[in-house]
Amino acid sequence: MSETVEADANPQPRMVRFADRIPNGGRGAGEPPLSERISVELIENLKELEARVDEWSDLAENASEPNVFYEPWMLLPALRAFGGGREICVALVSRHSSRNDTPPLLCGLMPVERRKLSARVPVSVASAWTHEFCYLTTPLLRRGHEAVCLEALFGELTGGRCATSLIEFPCLSAEGVVESAVDEVLDFHAAGAFDVSRHGRALLDARGDWEEYVASLLSSHHRSELRRQRRRLTDLGEIKLKFVTDAQHSDFWVQQFLDLERRGWKGRNRTAISQNEAAAVFFNEVMQGAAREGKLMLLGLFLNNEPIALKCNLLSGQGAFAFKIAYDESLEKFSPGVQLEIENIRIACEHPAVDWMDSCAAPRHSMINRLWRERRAVRRLLVSTGRWSGDAVVGLWPAARCVVRRRRRRGRPFGRQTHD
Repeated sequence: MSETVEADANPQPRMVRFADRIPNGGRGAGEPPLSERISVELIENLKELEARVDEWSDLAENASEPNVFYEPWMLLPALRAFGGGREICVALVSRHSSRNDTPPLLCGLMPVERRKLSARVPVSVASAWTHEFCYLTTPLLRRGHEAVCLEALFGELTGGRCATSLIEFPCLSAEGVVESAVDEVLDFHAAGAFDVSRHGRALLDARGDWEEYVASLLSSHHRSELRRQRRRLTDLGEIKLKFVTDAQHSDFWVQQFLDLERRGWKGRNRTAISQNEAAAVFFNEVMQGAAREGKLMLLGLFLNNEPIALKCNLLSGQGAFAFKIAYDESLEKFSPGVQLEIENIRIACEHPAVDWMDSCAAPRHSMINRLWRERRAVRRLLVSTGRWSGDAVVGLWPAARCVVRRRRRRGRPFGRQTHD
């Protein structure tokens, strides 16, 4: 099921839109303002989405900020695996030309889930859809069309078929072009918004010399210890680093990864990918899709041809996302995961298509935070659509959070404890 909604269908009197501030809106003589040439389409049918893969892929390649989790070969398997029983649609924002022989240009895409904010706060929210294996919810926005697309999208989620009290971005990039466009559109419309959380996660700047990078992070003692552990590993047999990007060998590697992960703590906790049928199908489809698109980077450290550490990276734009890692816990005293991560830094720095790598890690991940110097700011953003319930949540959340934090902080002061 799909529906097309014009972003501004009533020009008399016409609402002032952010897009109208752009000089000429990129239009020729006699063309309507840019805001009247933008449409939002909500698609719920997967077959209709699959029919749009070519233009979707073009959008992903020309997005101002890459998001591998919303590219077609990643998002479609996720919708098939985890979208059942949820009220999800994919919002497509298109720019139309006045020429009949020119098709609309897809300029924006974001999967949207309509749900309640929480059990305690039963307010309707249209959230950029996320799932267990999605680590970024920045929408795909064509370069140069960020603010126009966001305004059209906000307008649809405010007054269209999917209208709710709140709009949520659970994991939005908090720096860059999209961040600026979000804030600019919200400021223009005086929309209430609140950052529920904001944190930095490890990011690798891969544009320099890898040896200098590692030397700047690890002390000489730590580097010496890693070399000693590597020598002890070689006493056990032949150590090889293997690197695969093609589809021909990816299936075998994926199975090795799933087996290695299941033998570790995730297997003991019943949270390994292979222990969940939907997750296993999703993971296999994503690996095959990434290999087919030339966006797969599989690294492995092998002892006597048996994997002791494996890492899956996914390429997007001029960067990469460190998707999954697993290591043999029986060899933990040799730090196989750290050994592989040092090799990962080397390969990323030497890769011509990788300028940066997002760790996709938790904020306080001890290993990756020690090895990767840079940080990527990520925010959870709530936006009120103007309804009283949305305004109330955005207005009262800071006070409620302050009360909760004060209760958690009791007995754990930074320095001398003070009293009001």
